[in-house]
Amino acid sequence: MTAKSKNSIASDAKPFTAFAILQLVDEEEIKLDEPVVNYLPKLTLEDVRLKRVTVRQMLSHTFGSPTLLS
Repeated sequence: MTAKSKNSIASDAKPFTAFAILQLVDEEEIKLDEPVVNYLPKLTLEDVRLKRVTVRQMLSHTFGSPTLLS
């Protein structure tokens, strides 16, 4: 990688976002096992199971896609 290398901002932002969220967990502003919609109420999908997806699952990429939520 060089100073002129192009990267997707989404991929580069993931670790920074996770770090910021974990800082909020340390400050007891966020709980990892609470539904993510408690903190992002405007986050909506047609799949009502989204309401059960936790912050921990989002951070670890273990929640599945909307069509695979169970």
